[in-house]
Amino acid sequence: MFEGLIQSYSQSFVLQALASIEHQERLTVVINSHAKEPETVVFGPQSAAKGVQIVILNPNAWVRICQAFDLGFAEAYIYQELECDDLRHVFQLYLRNRTRLGFGNRLLSFLPRLRHLLFTPTNTLAHSRSNVTFHYDTSNALFAALLSPDMNYSNGWWSNNPHETLETAQIRSVHNILQKARIAPTDHILDIGCGWGSLAIEAARLIGCRVTGITLASEQKALAEKRIKAAGLDDRITILLCDYRNAPMPAGGYDRIVSVEMVEHVGKKYMDGFFGTISRLLKPEGGILVMQAITTNNMMHDNKPGITTFTDRYIFPGGYLCSTNVFLNALHRGSDGTLELDSLQSIGPSYIKTLVTWRENFLENWGLIRKDYIDRHPEATEHEIEAFRRVWVYYFTYCEAGFRSRVLTNHVITAVRTPEPAINDPIPVFDEVLEPNLGFDSSHFKTGSPWTYNGKELRAAQGIDDALNVRDDPVTQL
Repeated sequence: MFEGLIQSYSQSFVLQALASIEHQERLTVVINSHAKEPETVVFGPQSAAKGVQIVILNPNAWVRICQAFDLGFAEAYIYQELECDDLRHVFQLYLRNRTRLGFGNRLLSFLPRLRHLLFTPTNTLAHSRSNVTFHYDTSNALFAALLSPDMNYSNGWWSNNPHETLETAQIRSVHNILQKARIAPTDHILDIGCGWGSLAIEAARLIGCRVTGITLASEQKALAEKRIKAAGLDDRITILLCDYRNAPMPAGGYDRIVSVEMVEHVGKKYMDGFFGTISRLLKPEGGILVMQAITTNNMMHDNKPGITTFTDRYIFPGGYLCSTNVFLNALHRGSDGTLELDSLQSIGPSYIKTLVTWRENFLENWGLIRKDYIDRHPEATEHEIEAFRRVWVYYFTYCEAGFRSRVLTNHVITAVRTPEPAINDPIPVFDEVLEPNLGFDSSHFKTGSPWTYNGKELRAAQGIDDALNVRDDPVTQL
């Protein structure tokens, strides 16, 4: 009886909350009940061309949602207590009305808030590896099925060519980072959070430099080393299973440090220390840091709920998205002012198409992914297998909505040692600020390398079309 009262109270609370907000599209909620005919409640303009339907299959869904709108709706979907025919528009509806809706019912969310306060994962040396492996050691087969052959699990930089492949977009993104790092063949690079080694392979192959990559995921390390050996670059690239705080330091430090979408795993209280470690590892004169990072806007950052969210629980335990303001202040404090912002490049809108493509790849290859999951979890029930599938579909769509709403964005940040070397003649001319050339200065390439090129030749060889027409902040065409 008590359970029924809680469910009834939760249903009433959620429906009243939905009635109080602005609806740009029609939202239909179908409430299935074993005791009576399904009930239909419609919110928003009934004549609207677009409409979203949510079907409540289990009354426990109301309690989950009432306790925490973000995590509760996610778990009700994952555990098949509700169906939704358009997740993205539900997420965007919530983001538009987040201030009015809040994070859930204050009374019923007390225990989840207390649990979040007491048991939120931390990113100490002891816990960082388990937080990272929770996601990245899921399965190399899974990631191979949703990523392009380069195995980059980060934002691709898309042009306006509607026929462009994910691999081309990812190669462009890697080249952008390498170009900003101004790497010479004699340089030694540290890649923090090297993933499956794509950037390291590209840097060593194109420029001839040495690269040390570090990761906390053992499956990533194993596959990265296979890929590096297959590329014939194992004499130039070393992959270590290592926390950034324990990264080895060569004599004099690293010439360049790069890190692609790893800072999201550092944690708020460790940001200053992270940049302090980078400052210690980077050469004191002439060193350059290039990082690609997912960031959130100031309003979202400053009003983060004190309650566990979907990504906290199911994707990135211990994860933290900073704002650019927090990032730059931590960079300054952590380096004691010895690292100065050189450039800040926004490529956030491009992430929309990257996430859509990953979701499409996941669904297209679900048969292979399902088999791999069953091989790893032979005891899994059909309900658990479906829950696994839904977590990933939800994740890609959830993040897509964040980027579409500009709650999330993606930045490439370049920082240099201060003071930089003086500028001598000839004075640099910035004639391609809005039309960046993805090519490198040919002096950076190994003599006789097949990759030496004059800009367009390599882009043609790599299948990168219309590179000169790519804007700094590309508008994604979907």
